[in-house]
Formats: sequence, structure tokens, C-alpha cells
Amino acid sequence: MADYEIHFSQEDVLRKFIELKELYDSGEISDSFAFVHHELVSDLTVANMNCNCLLNPTYDIYLNADEKENLLELKSYCDIVYDSLNDLFNLIYQKTDNVLDKNLNILSAEFFEGFQRLSEFLPIREIIHDLTPLSEEMNEILNIINASYKLAFYRYNLDLANNFESESYHLNSDLKEYHLSTCMEIKSRDVIETGIINIERPRINNIETKVDYFGNVILPLISNIRQHAFNTENDIYSRQNNEEKPFYRWVYVTDYVDEKNKNITITVKDNGFGISPEIKGNLFQRGASTKTDTLTDHGIGLWGAKEFVEQNGGTMWCDAELGKNTSFSFTIPYSEKNYFNYKQ
Repeated sequence: MADYEIHFSQEDVLRKFIELKELYDSGEISDSFAFVHHELVSDLTVANMNCNCLLNPTYDIYLNADEKENLLELKSYCDIVYDSLNDLFNLIYQKTDNVLDKNLNILSAEFFEGFQRLSEFLPIREIIHDLTPLSEEMNEILNIINASYKLAFYRYNLDLANNFESESYHLNSDLKEYHLSTCMEIKSRDVIETGIINIERPRINNIETKVDYFGNVILPLISNIRQHAFNTENDIYSRQNNEEKPFYRWVYVTDYVDEKNKNITITVKDNGFGISPEIKGNLFQRGASTKTDTLTDHGIGLWGAKEFVEQNGGTMWCDAELGKNTSFSFTIPYSEKNYFNYKQ
């Protein structure tokens, strides 16, 4: 199935492994490298955890021989991928360069082979369902395993494959990947001196959409924040130059699910200096800008983002207080909820 297809090669995996090693060796993100490690294995961890639940003899679900065999096969290939990543990071942490250099090809081959074999056993619910009737509880857990692997394949294809295109989009995965890449670019010691904007780890639900909200809405909003949210002309409370309280620039992405109206509200908020009331009123007009100059690319970006949201059945608005912060919110209508996954 398309959701479990591999769009990257072993060479792509090797390139990524070398990039991670060089990044750690540079010392730029050594303090947050454990977070990078966690993010790369998180979806696999959820899938494997649910496989272990079903295979645990103390768990009150009966497995026949065929069900058990398929789950054990699936878990074994997930373990190969998981172990290759853990081995890579352990060697990086230990700074055993000679050993690591000799093993990069082996680890990338194991990772790629594990993913190839995983794809043969997915979607696992459908494979087992063809062999035997499923109980309601068994069906639920297998659906969660499917969804976890679906996100993992999307995430690794996005990260490793060149020019990856998907039939659907996963906003949570796109945000995590963007956040991870941003963390890998930032030196924590330079945050205050250079005015770098930190992206707080996104905490939103899994949302599968037919169109690309990340590229067409989230990125223009973050671009707006980078260019205009910290305009010192609006710093009426002198927050940036407060010697007693260092000022860090942050962006937060959160969500709220309205299950009654089947809408998910995504909010992109900064801790910047707000927008003046006269500019806020014309914010979404084509060519408007949060700075005092006139026609800018940014103005077209906000106008285009709002148009995109509305064309796909949602609404978009802005809340701002001069001197404090600005938040942009938009809604995504969804048609169904499948366990922890919302689908447009």
C-alpha cells in the first residue's frame, strides 16, 4: 500500500547517518542531541510497544499461531530498524570514530533492510484479518499499530527521500520534522546574542489532510513571525532590553479539537511585541504588512494563507496585543476520527 512504501534508498540512509555524526562532532547541538535521538525513534516506539502488549502472555488477548507469527515477524523487523538507530547514536555518543566509520555502511544497510521487510507486513490489521476474525480489542490495537507505522514511514520518507511527494499530508509529522531541523541548526549559546527564534516542540494531534497546510499556511505564518513579530518599534514595555530578565524569542504551535463541529483549530503564537491596531485591521488584505512599509512579499503570504484555509473549508483570524504577542489561528475541518488520528 502507498502508506507503507519506501521512497528512500540505502544511500539516503547512509547520507543521513553521516550528517548526524558530523553534526554531533561539531558540538553545535550536543546538549539537545538526546532529543534528536528520541524524535527519530518515537513513532517506532509506539508501534513496538503495542506489538509487545499483544504478544505479552499476561495480556488478556488470545493469539492463534498465525496471528502470533505475523506479529513476531513485524516486531523483529521493527527491532532491526530500532536497534540500528540506537547503535548509531550510542557509537556517536561514545565518540568511537574508527568503530563508527567502519559500521556506518552496516548500520545503514540494516536500517534499510529492516524497513523493506516491515513494508511486507503492513498494514498488519488487514493481513491478520484475512487469516482470522478479530475481536474488538484486537482490532483497536492493530489499528493503532498501523497508524504508528504509517506516521513512521511518512516521517522517514520526508526526512530521507529527495523530492518526496505524498497522496496525503500529516501536519504533526511535518511540524516535528521542521522543529527537529530547526533544533539542529541552533547553537543554544547564541540564542540571545543573535536573536534566534526558538520553535517550541509542537504538541498537536495527528491530523491527516488532503492538502499541504504546513507548506501553505504554517510556513508563511512562521515567516511572518521571523520578519515582523519582534519589530522593536512595538516593544513598548522594553522587554528586549531588560537586563534583569533575558528575552528569548519563541514560537508555539498548539491545537484545539472541537468534536461537536468536527473542526481542529491550529494556533501559531509568538511572544513578540504584537501588532498595532491600525495594521491589524488590514492584515489579511493582499499586500498588507505588519511593518510600517507597504507592499511586501509577506503581505501576499498572509493573504495567500487565509485564501488557502478558506478554500479548504476553514477560517483564519489573528489575535494581537501591542507590546505583548500575536497569535494566528485557523481551522481544519475533519470528516472522521480513527483512534488517535483525525482525517480531513
